[in-house]
Amino acid sequence: MAITDPVMLKCTNLDGLIKQRGDVVEEEKALWAAMGCEEKLKGLYTQWKQHSDATSGQCEELREEANIEVGVDWGFATSAVKRKWKELLCDCHYTAGWSDACLHGKPPTVHATTTSAGIERAVAARLEHEKILLPAAGEGQAMIAIVLGTTSRGFRWSKLDETPLIKIMLASLERCLEKGFAYRVYAGFDAGDLFYDDDGRRRELAQWFETHISQKAAARGVTTRFATLKFLNVLRKPGPIFNFLTASAFSDGADYVYRINDDTEFRTPFSRFRV
Repeated sequence: MAITDPVMLKCTNLDGLIKQRGDVVEEEKALWAAMGCEEKLKGLYTQWKQHSDATSGQCEELREEANIEVGVDWGFATSAVKRKWKELLCDCHYTAGWSDACLHGKPPTVHATTTSAGIERAVAARLEHEKILLPAAGEGQAMIAIVLGTTSRGFRWSKLDETPLIKIMLASLERCLEKGFAYRVYAGFDAGDLFYDDDGRRRELAQWFETHISQKAAARGVTTRFATLKFLNVLRKPGPIFNFLTASAFSDGADYVYRINDDTEFRTPFSRFRV
């Protein structure tokens, strides 16, 4: 069953990070205790243990026969062996392969939150600070929405300037903005993300954008706006959140949508893409 409780999502993400990294820091210990993660995860651990008992032998046979180095190299594994390995969630039997997905189980192929109707409901349910409603840009001035998904999965960041979103993508954006366009940036993250799913950090990120991008762009006569959007990404894949962000941008009146990753650098002005 898909996990939708925000605290449970954070607990599974935290559990996966600790197991993946092989250690735990004091801040994570405090967060674990504050959220009551041990009690919340007991039921999931019971399910995992039952799964583990039923599949550990099969996974070890596959590993030995194909000379798989978990988390590093597939060895001699055929496509059929790889499919079997993933079906059994074999990575979860080994420290090098453990992730928060082990407690989530295998995600469903389709979920209500990712259908067109589900995306439409998510767009309509956005909070006010997740919308960028502006007047029409004016004749000859197209509204460009830049949409991106970002995640902290597998990382221990304590400051914004440690993230690729700040260091790479947003740092390169300001110099490529040009007159003749108005810009909106929609940064999406999964509900339960250990770094971004925090109201204080979202405000900090919005202030960073205002200081380092909006104010500088305004001095050149360019209008920019920014919003962070939280999405219940049950499938835990990039596609659903990008669909949500794109639908949100068009709902807010964007003329064009430009999809980009948080670790991609802008190098040329947007007019280069104009047809």
